[in-house]
Amino acid sequence: MAKYNFKEIPSSDKNQIQTLSDECMSCLERKEFFIPLSQMDVDNLFNKDYGINIGAYHDNTLVGMATLYVDQNERSFTRNHLSLSNKEKICQLGNYLVSKDHRGQGIIRTLQTKLIDLAKGMKFDYAVATAHPQNLASVNTLLKELDIVDTIDYKGYSRHLFVKKL
Repeated sequence: MAKYNFKEIPSSDKNQIQTLSDECMSCLERKEFFIPLSQMDVDNLFNKDYGINIGAYHDNTLVGMATLYVDQNERSFTRNHLSLSNKEKICQLGNYLVSKDHRGQGIIRTLQTKLIDLAKGMKFDYAVATAHPQNLASVNTLLKELDIVDTIDYKGYSRHLFVKKL
């Protein structure tokens, strides 16, 4: 098994994020399994008030990533759907990407654990995530730490909604 270095992705690696995203999108079993990054996501990629990107590196190459979305204004849909008050802090786990050549090595599981630990350290009350109901790899990974609470239409995509009380 390859050795990986997990760390926050610096802005100097923005091109590596794009390369990883393009590779992952090109080999998806079904395109609707991944919600493409919005322009807001791209514009705020390195704005820590919006989200924090954690990467898995192999030989200084980004081979996996995940994002902890922390902007409370962006969590209004989930907050309303779960009937949570504005006093409760919600973060969202997303952008789970792993290079085809590095899948099956536990990268996403490690990234997910790191994001949840980061969220706890930032005093979030809940972590949420979404996954296409038929994307079994994502669903099974999320079920290791979160619970499915509903199936929703999220940004025009059918998704299971997962929640973890932190």
